[in-house]
Amino acid sequence: MIKSNTGELKQKGVDDLIAKDMLTSASANCYDIAILVSGDADLLDVVRNVKNIGKKVFGAYFRRSISSKLKCAFDKCYEMTLYDFD
Repeated sequence: MIKSNTGELKQKGVDDLIAKDMLTSASANCYDIAILVSGDADLLDVVRNVKNIGKKVFGAYFRRSISSKLKCAFDKCYEMTLYDFD
């Protein structure tokens, strides 16, 4: 977490940590299916690399925050709604 100019706390480097964990765990054969809860296009390369290792990647996302390329890269997709959290 870092502080912005307004004093607000923001996440920094989370995508990199997710990518590193997904790739190292896939390479170590720790899982068969990764479930990524994100719609961030910055994770497209890691999804492709994990799939190239032979793993499946399922994605969960909100409709308004999904990259179309990332959605196409997922093996299975789950569109979340606010009702999923009631």
